[in-house]
Amino acid sequence: MEPTNENLQELVKSLLAKTREGRLEWVRVASPFAYSVAFPNSSVTVRRNDARGASDLYAISIYNAKGEEVDSFSAAVFHKPIESMLNAGMGRLLQELFDLARRKALGAAETISEIRKELARV
Repeated sequence: MEPTNENLQELVKSLLAKTREGRLEWVRVASPFAYSVAFPNSSVTVRRNDARGASDLYAISIYNAKGEEVDSFSAAVFHKPIESMLNAGMGRLLQELFDLARRKALGAAETISEIRKELARV
């Protein structure tokens, strides 16, 4: 069964929801602009292809249990005229997912908490 645009959208929305809930453990991978979450038989990597951060530059790769990339997509996959309005929305979702994954992987909440503690002591 080929993945449909609807399936890809639902995947991104589910990843985003579970990340917002704090239920996914994102880790940094080799690239400074890529973060991955592992599942028992697969993994997903969200990446920013360019440091500038434009929403059309965010992409997702899906890997099987052997670590082989089985699919990848960005907001550009939604390029058909009937789906063109989804492109901008998908770009925003991918950007938010990237930002949340980055914060989780790098421990942003913990770092901010530590800074606040230090400021209280000053």
